[in-house]
Amino acid sequence: AMVLMTILYTARLARADLQKPVNLLAKRITRWDSKCDRRMHKLVCYCATTVEYEMVSFIGDDPEDLGQHMYCDADFAGCPYTLKSTNGVHCTVEGPNSRAPWASGSNGQTSLANSTPEAELDSLSSGMRNRGEPAIDLWTTLMKKYHEAEWSARIDVHEDNTTAISGAVSGKNPTMKTMERGHGESIGWI
Repeated sequence: AMVLMTILYTARLARADLQKPVNLLAKRITRWDSKCDRRMHKLVCYCATTVEYEMVSFIGDDPEDLGQHMYCDADFAGCPYTLKSTNGVHCTVEGPNSRAPWASGSNGQTSLANSTPEAELDSLSSGMRNRGEPAIDLWTTLMKKYHEAEWSARIDVHEDNTTAISGAVSGKNPTMKTMERGHGESIGWI
């Protein structure tokens, strides 16, 4: 557990690629088995061979040329024990000559998803609630002096599943009737 929590601290600060495997193993602390030993060994070996990996940021634009971007994704039935999906979100400040990640996260979904688009919409809603909404307030405060009074902050959300995109744009998807009750997420809110 001590080694796992040490890796978790590093993952939260500078290695977003380690968040999902650490979260998977952290859920199994009280039910540790031989598969967890193999996964832990693989994780430690991966950390040892990728020590030189680092997160890099660069800003080469004026503040008025910068914008917020949020990338959401989910894996369908990614947990081998519960078959629940995992949400992932990565937030950056971007411009023509700028890329600066400022937040990332990975967490397991609370309900079983029936399809990949359902898992993606849950991830999108979770990312918007936990990272997107707070970021808009912060961005408005930081950028107020560079823009006119009627300017309002926005965040560009990127999604890779076309069915999830069409559901988010239209605000409805009749094939996912249990989304609001099962996952606690409203497609209309997205």
